[in-house]
Amino acid sequence: MRLVDLGLQAITAPNTSSAGVAALAAVAGLAVLGAAKRFRDPFKNLPVFDFGDRSAYDTATASQEQYVREMGERGLPVKTPLLGNACRVWADWAVEQGHLAGEWWTTSDANVPHVHVRRETRPSADLVECSCSNTKPVPPEDAPKVIRGLLDRLGYDGEAIVPLEGWRVSEWSGGRRQKCPTPPGGGSLFIDYNLPQPLWKTEPGEDPAPLSEPYNYVLVASYGKLLPRKKTKKP
Repeated sequence: MRLVDLGLQAITAPNTSSAGVAALAAVAGLAVLGAAKRFRDPFKNLPVFDFGDRSAYDTATASQEQYVREMGERGLPVKTPLLGNACRVWADWAVEQGHLAGEWWTTSDANVPHVHVRRETRPSADLVECSCSNTKPVPPEDAPKVIRGLLDRLGYDGEAIVPLEGWRVSEWSGGRRQKCPTPPGGGSLFIDYNLPQPLWKTEPGEDPAPLSEPYNYVLVASYGKLLPRKKTKKP
């Protein structure tokens, strides 16, 4: 007889036996184990582009300016701003130069799900921003675990920073916010899912504007003390 059948038999039997109780406990244990296995971190294997204390866009702009100067010095003037194929040519050049912005832009252009990161660290404050492009909404119950995973990949102690309880969900016209109102150490801890929006307003009779990319935006900020880092093992 299957374990689940034993549990059901224990419920319906006139006298609950110890074996039936044990079976029920085992069924409950399997249910908990199954729930744990069902969680699959959607960001676990995504490419992460960490731009440190600069935004991805500022870094890309600096790389593009260097590209335009270098092409000009070679007698190959480039029309700015860089658009379409001209931007793809820059991205190929940037990848060859080892510029992270080139890899990030190429990944974005191919609509590959990815994460780009900006950090700001001061003597008594930390801020980590993660923009997760082309990603689906994170279920509210998974948000804490997803943020823990992102922070772990960035060298922080996700478990020490992100509580599993106390999260609230609010809806707004642009998307949905899942927020922990009282993160340890004070500060902010939330994940936003931003719905696709028209990139510009169109007039009646015109073709509809393309939509922005959906993305999850994660903000982890601590004021008054630094975010705890992972402990490194001594050699």
